[in-house]
Amino acid sequence: MKKSIKAFLDRIEGDIAVIYFGEDEDYKVDIPIKFLPKEISENIHLKIDFSIDKKVTKEKENSVDDLRKKLMEGSN
Repeated sequence: MKKSIKAFLDRIEGDIAVIYFGEDEDYKVDIPIKFLPKEISENIHLKIDFSIDKKVTKEKENSVDDLRKKLMEGSN
C-alpha cells in the first residue's frame, strides 16, 4: 500500500533542499538534492510516495540470517 505526503520545496541551500512536509507544512526536512529529480527547483509543491520494498527487505533479512548462522557456527 502506498502512502503519499504533500510537501513544499522552500529553497535550495548549496546541495541541500529544504522541504516542508504535511498539509500545514509543519515538518522541515533537509534532503540532499541528489535524491530529487534533476528538474527540481525552489517554490514547488511535491507529492512524495512511500512504499515498502518487500523484495529488498526479504533479501536483507536473509543476509542477516546467513551471517547469524555463520557466526553461531564459528563460535562452536
